[in-house]
Amino acid sequence: MRSNIFFFFLLFFSATSYAQSDSSDMNMYRKNILLSFFFPKGIAEGVALRSYLRSSSWDAYRNTLTDRESVDEIFLDADELCNDNRTAAILATSIAVLEHKTIPVKLLFGITLDIPLTMESQYDFDTRVRKLPAHLYDPKIPDTDKLQHFFFSAYFRKVLKMNWLVRLLGDGVEIGEDLFIVGGTDDPRDRHANNDGIGFGARCELDPLPVPTDVLTPNP
Repeated sequence: MRSNIFFFFLLFFSATSYAQSDSSDMNMYRKNILLSFFFPKGIAEGVALRSYLRSSSWDAYRNTLTDRESVDEIFLDADELCNDNRTAAILATSIAVLEHKTIPVKLLFGITLDIPLTMESQYDFDTRVRKLPAHLYDPKIPDTDKLQHFFFSAYFRKVLKMNWLVRLLGDGVEIGEDLFIVGGTDDPRDRHANNDGIGFGARCELDPLPVPTDVLTPNP
């Protein structure tokens, strides 16, 4: 669902292309120095991780994993890039799994405005999204969009420390999506993914190295 409108600021963090390598070593995907210098830790790492997820190296490795194992692996790769900084790793993962290129906002008189969320080329965007894990909850239901709900909620829980506030933000976005986003609906499964993400953000404060699937609960 197109419910990440309040994350549109990520546009500014995605404008630079990243050199890629044929190596299977995820760390060979170089971080942009300017993003590393001017923006919080996790931004440059997230865009570098996007490059890795587009690569043939990830494709080959991904084929050896289940979708749930792939979700855990993306987070562990982000954690490695961020040198075990959990908050930065969650932010990097959120950026890497962002599943919308634009958000079409309803304006007056039937006019819509497409707000960009990434400056990836259409080819790069499509390639990355196609290689994301599709089945987070149910093997029969594609849930690629639930990844961004989960990880952004985890990030805000890690930063804000208040479950109720993060839940309020997520619920507000769902209501806003129904009212202001073209094709948007208030999806209870999005809210469920938000709640699981809150649980993961809290778990990251307790466990040495939790993985996302530790906190997933059945999402009807």
